[in-house]
Amino acid sequence: MKKLLLIFMILALSTVRADTYDAIVVRNSSDVIIDYIIAEAYSHKADIPVILTDPESLSVSARRALLGLRSQDAERVLIIGGSQAISTHVEDEIRNIGFDVDRKWGTDRNETAAIVAIDLWGECENVVLVNGNIPESFLVALRTSYVLKAPILLVDENKVPNPTLKAIETLNPESIYVIGPNIPDISGLKGEKKLVGTNIEVSDIEEKRKITFDYVSLLLGILVGGTSVFFVYRTYKRKISVEVPMFVLTEDERKIVDAVKSTGGEMKQEDLPEETGFSRPKVTKIIQDLENKKIISRLKYGKTYKVKIEKKFIKT
Repeated sequence: MKKLLLIFMILALSTVRADTYDAIVVRNSSDVIIDYIIAEAYSHKADIPVILTDPESLSVSARRALLGLRSQDAERVLIIGGSQAISTHVEDEIRNIGFDVDRKWGTDRNETAAIVAIDLWGECENVVLVNGNIPESFLVALRTSYVLKAPILLVDENKVPNPTLKAIETLNPESIYVIGPNIPDISGLKGEKKLVGTNIEVSDIEEKRKITFDYVSLLLGILVGGTSVFFVYRTYKRKISVEVPMFVLTEDERKIVDAVKSTGGEMKQEDLPEETGFSRPKVTKIIQDLENKKIISRLKYGKTYKVKIEKKFIKT
């Protein structure tokens, strides 16, 4: 009996683990805003950040964000989009930082949205339905998703795509929140239909374009503001560990850290070349990298800097 209970607990923990992520990575491009919208909907539900990157290589800002998360024991990253959106090279770079990486995508954006909704929500009380060809509706859909903590599904002007039909059948929502204009006949879909802004015509939106149509800038604003709020909230929600596993450091970084630790956790930067055998330019570069990771801090000290270790290290 005890053995059966243990197996059940392991399976339960594995199930929880399967859809638990510490960050979502999405391509940084105005051509695929819908991928960001889909990711942001789950980001809000799960209280995890969305990180934007270049499609062919991990951008500097994305790398720094991921290194910061990794230093706080984050382990799993979800990429939304296929290899054409975000290359396998980016995926390998994220793995090299120390993350487990999962990827969700479909043959088109309709299927991608459906897969994300099914895999990350399962059955849910509400879904948000929007025409994937009307960017003017995206932010309204996202705002509605925030309130409901519901997935976003896509339709075309003339039909409900098969992946969306399958998702609605699987999710079995009580209510479908329909956003914006150019929505096909959805009378056959199960669930109460609640209309949000369906009386808005595209021509009306175009007349107000100077005020409301700069949705790319607004999205970037949401991203910056949302990321800031996330980190403040996460710090409040749980105590962030100041302990960092040694394996997150490169061999050269570890040598610098060991040298500073040997003097009580603080020393002059000009003494590090002699202690480590590294050249001055190499020491400066490594110190800058460690400072970016918030592992050390530097204070001006005469003509040099005083280097101080800010975090405790644990061996794993």
